[in-house]
Amino acid sequence: MEDRARRVLRANLAKIKESKFDPVWLAEELFVVAIVGEEERVAAKDETVSKQHRRDELLDLVMGNGGESVFQTFVNILSSKRHMHWLAMDLKDEFLRQGGVWMKEEPLRISDDIPETHMTVGHGVSRTKVDLKNPTTPGCACTPRVTVLGLSVCLSVSLSMLILALQATRRPISVTIGFRTTQA
Repeated sequence: MEDRARRVLRANLAKIKESKFDPVWLAEELFVVAIVGEEERVAAKDETVSKQHRRDELLDLVMGNGGESVFQTFVNILSSKRHMHWLAMDLKDEFLRQGGVWMKEEPLRISDDIPETHMTVGHGVSRTKVDLKNPTTPGCACTPRVTVLGLSVCLSVSLSMLILALQATRRPISVTIGFRTTQA
């Protein structure tokens, strides 16, 4: 598992900067790959192989080469079994140390007739803007949307994988999600 993590995380964050992925969301993905990846690799189900392949493609897309400090930061967090929020904050710190620019807090205008909508994940670690009409907004990796009370809501693939990680580690992972809506 460490070799797998080393291969993936031997990277600088240039690709993340270019693609504008939210580093907190990426931290969740990396966490799940390290904890659950080995378990899924030995499973024979096509569905499981597909999930692993999707994550491999995702990580190849956003990670470059080099940057040993990113890998070391991640391994240190895993060995100390810290909570996801601490992992996310440490990755954010590493991101900023290497010259990254954290996502700005300007409101995201969806359209003139729909209020701006913000989704907050964690305890103030990151505020991720979600465009309800366009779930492919940078920083929001989404599965097909569902309709709740007339609103089209995008569901994050990270949530199901975090549940898998929780089952694998048997340690509590606290994730709170809230919505704040204001008139445009």
